[in-house]
Amino acid sequence: MDNRFDGSPYHSVESFLPEHTGLPLKIWIVSQNGVDCPPVLMVSPKPGNQVPFENAVQVAFADEGIKEVVGNGQLSPKNLEAVRRFVLMNEAVLLDFWYGWADDLGFIERLKKV
Repeated sequence: MDNRFDGSPYHSVESFLPEHTGLPLKIWIVSQNGVDCPPVLMVSPKPGNQVPFENAVQVAFADEGIKEVVGNGQLSPKNLEAVRRFVLMNEAVLLDFWYGWADDLGFIERLKKV
């Protein structure tokens, strides 16, 4: 899968629908091949599958879970908590993707649903 966005600082962006993650929101898992900044998820600010990437909220994470919500938009406390649980459950998988160590074929199967 090659989901590069022209003009985007991200190396690769994979989108996942609620049925893949168990979250009520569409998310995009971002890879910058380990660039020196926190790993990032882009999260739809509202439920559903049709929210465009440009309207997503950036959620940076680190070893202890969610580090900060950056960029435009906000997530409800309930949705932020669901994203926090998803990150904690999938930290190793997400970091493998962030650093470019995960192949696209096995990545989806390794994700645990919330």
